[in-house]
Order: sequence, then C-alpha cells, then structure tokens
Amino acid sequence: MQENVNRIAIPSAGGGGLAARVDPHFGRCQCFTIVELTDGQPGKILLLDNPPHQDCLQPVQLLADHGVSALVVAGIGMRPLAGFVQAGITVYAGRAETVGELLQQYANGQLQQFDTSQVCGGGHGHG
Repeated sequence: MQENVNRIAIPSAGGGGLAARVDPHFGRCQCFTIVELTDGQPGKILLLDNPPHQDCLQPVQLLADHGVSALVVAGIGMRPLAGFVQAGITVYAGRAETVGELLQQYANGQLQQFDTSQVCGGGHGHG
C-alpha cells in the first residue's frame, strides 16, 4: 500500500462518486471526489465542486482546506504540482475509467508519485 493516507482526491466528471468518470483535466474538472480510506477500504465520500478555472493554484487551496493528503491525476502542470507539494499533498499519476477503479489502484499500491519529468506543458486543461 502507498503511505498511510486518510483522504484521497480524484478529479471527477458528472456528479462525482465512486462510479463517476475520472476527469483527466484536473484543473478544469467538474468536481473532486474525496474518499476517506480505512485499511484500504473506501469510507466517507465527499464531493467538492471545482470553482471556475481562474488560477491553477485554486484547487490546491480547495483540497488543502478539506484535509486532502493525496491527489491522483492523469496530468498536472508544474505550478500546481509545486503548490500541492508545498501544501503537503502527495500527487500520484494514474489513469482509469472510474473513480472507484483509480482508488483501487491507489489502495493496491499500483501508482507512482508524480515527478517533474511528467508535468504537462499547459494549454490542455491540465492546469
């Protein structure tokens, strides 16, 4: 398993939740599904609307304010990645169709921590 993390955020489309489609464009996603994991099992689920994209650091503050300690994304830009690192939120790279599938990959320790060699160049809505 990854590190001992209580709240994991995943950019989501539609209404969010475990069955929601994962949104690959974290900075412009409709919402974030935040899941509390206990012994690798999903518990409480919180849905947070993502405010309109004005500043790529908005999601950093939003997720930090809600006690998120890990974020799983398909792509992210350098500036928000640095913001999450500074806020103490670990960012993991992952791809799946649904939030539940991606959460299971996380719980099984199948995801790698995002590093600067993987950042997006911008212009694709990743932040």
